Amino acid sequence: MPTYEFKCIDCGYQFETFASMSEKTKGLNLKCPQCGSENLGEVFGAMIYLSKTGEIKTSGGCRCGSCG
Repeated sequence: MPTYEFKCIDCGYQFETFASMSEKTKGLNLKCPQCGSENLGEVFGAMIYLSKTGEIKTSGGCRCGSCG
């Protein structure tokens, strides 16, 4: 089952939850385990991989435009 990572916008607490893809599509209706807020954002991490030439590359993650 996939793991999804969320961060509470109100208190900053970050947590993970397990759910099937169909459950996520329907909506998870989560609350922050720390403060009970429903004001959550999903965290998307960077995927790091090694190319055939030995270069370390990243995909996803930062979307601010200044990280390259």
